[in-house]
Amino acid sequence: ATWTSSPLRRGGGKSGGKNRRAERVCADAPRSHMPRYDLHAMNGELQRFVELIDSGQSDEAEAWATTRAEGGDADAQFLMGYLASKRYEFRESCDWFNRAAAQDHPEALFELSRIDQSEDRWNWGPPLTDQMRTYLRRAADLGSVEAWTALAGFLAEGRGGFPKDEREAEDWHEKAAKAGSVEAQSHLSSMLMRRKAD
Repeated sequence: ATWTSSPLRRGGGKSGGKNRRAERVCADAPRSHMPRYDLHAMNGELQRFVELIDSGQSDEAEAWATTRAEGGDADAQFLMGYLASKRYEFRESCDWFNRAAAQDHPEALFELSRIDQSEDRWNWGPPLTDQMRTYLRRAADLGSVEAWTALAGFLAEGRGGFPKDEREAEDWHEKAAKAGSVEAQSHLSSMLMRRKAD
């Protein structure tokens, strides 16, 4: 596991206008839309760094992860992306998530399933493209509890470009619920109650 927010800004001065526009848009986005993770899916060290970053105490995580991320550690690259997203650094965040996703990092894949990279802005919504849906499926297959919960929700309602499939949705909700996802537990309970009512 590795984490850091790299001091490196991908593209340096050349990215200028686009990144500034992206950062202005991101600055207007509510912080509740920024990524948070179901810590049940992470090892202890990774959990601790995520909690530090979420609490605004990122120095230790950044110091620990910077060199590791540049050296190719997928957890570090994911954390770099996570920390960059907290700082509303859109392109840097995408860059690190893509590096980690190339190594099949489930949480990086999940993040990419929520980002429309064709635009300089955060999406944080349902998948808009086949590629984003592929990222979400892959993240779920690799064990991301967040991906299990999100995929279940889209399948249950036929949203995000996924066909409605309540049986598969229930399977994913059950996996996530067993892993400790409160959201999945709630949705699963509702699905089972509706089935009994029918």
